[in-house]
Parts: sequence; structure tokens; C-alpha cells
Amino acid sequence: MRFSEAAWARSKPSFDKILRTPFAQGLVAGTLDPVRFKGFVVQDVHFLTGMERALASSAARGSERPAVARFFTAADRAMKQEHALKLNLFHRLDLCANSFSETSIDPTCYQYISYLQASAQNEPAEIFLATFLPCLWVFAEVGRDLKGRSVDGNPYQPWIDSYAGLAYADAMHEMLQAVDAVAAEASETVREEMLLVYVASAELEYTFWQSACTEELWPAA
Repeated sequence: MRFSEAAWARSKPSFDKILRTPFAQGLVAGTLDPVRFKGFVVQDVHFLTGMERALASSAARGSERPAVARFFTAADRAMKQEHALKLNLFHRLDLCANSFSETSIDPTCYQYISYLQASAQNEPAEIFLATFLPCLWVFAEVGRDLKGRSVDGNPYQPWIDSYAGLAYADAMHEMLQAVDAVAAEASETVREEMLLVYVASAELEYTFWQSACTEELWPAA
């Protein structure tokens, strides 16, 4: 079994929980509170910024393996598409740069970013790749699932279509092929660790989606 197949099988409960969140259900039904959606978009921009820093940090540590380089290139391509989507959403939702800079990172988003950055700075490339993979793959699969069930005239259809689109899917295909190639060359011990960190990231993906349904506050100092 390929690493990606094993990883998806292990993390399927987390993905199913994401689809059951009120946020995802509101997206597919077109009934999501616009205020909640705006908040999610702003936190996702914070997260995308953290993802880019983590990816750059891991890439800077260097790797001569072609599959690792392919993963970094494909991930960068997917994140450029996400940037284009976020710029479009900021315009459509009447959000401005201040909406981002004046809104602090929620605790759940901060925890996820910290996990990625710690992996990027301290773990070998194969472990970081497995840690990073759910950040993009889960969104692609959520988009694909919601697209198949979305209602006519859904105001959130542009968001769904972006993650379910062919360009994003092509980048994901490259990433999955690359991480499978890296895992195929790894020892059983390293492969098992890759699966463990993948599942941990997938669960953090769920907490990120779940947090979009609530107003998160930092504990008082």
C-alpha cells in the first residue's frame, strides 16, 4: 500500500468529522453565517502565511532528493493558487489589509502553525512532508466532497470550486506522488513516524475547522 493510501485510511475519521462540522455543513448548504465565513478566511490567511514560512524553513535546510524538491515545488504552486483565492475573497467580502493585520491569530490556528514550524526546523524532510501534507490535501478533498453536494445558487460556490478545481488537483497529485516516492525509500520505522505525524496534522485540521464555528479567545494573562 502506498503511503498516501495508508495515511488517508488512518486519518479518515478526522476527515469525516470535518464534514460533520456546522461550518462545512453551512458551506455546502449555502446557509453559513457570512460573519463566520469572513472570520474563517482571515484565520486561513494567517495559517497560509505560517505554512509558507514552514515550507521555506524546511526547504532551506536542503535535500538532494528529487522527490523532496518536487514536493516543495508542487506545494508552492498550490499555495500560490490559495493566495489568488484569498485575494479574490478579500475583495468580494469587503475585507481590507487591516482586517488581516488587526485580527490576531486564534489559539487553534497558532497551535497548528507552531506544530508545522517546529517540524520544519527540527525534523528530517520526510517527516516534515508528512506533517505538511494534510494542510493542502484535506482542503482539496473537502472541496471535492462539497462540490458534489452543493446546492444551486450557493454563495460559497467560488470557494468550493477553487479547492475542487483541476489546477489545485494537479498540484496535489504531484505532492502525493512525491511523498509516496520519499516514503517508499524510507525505513519501516521512519514510514511509521510519517504516518503518526500525518494523522496528528489531520486531527489539527479538524480542530481548525471546528474552531471556525466558535469565537475563540486567548486565556487572560
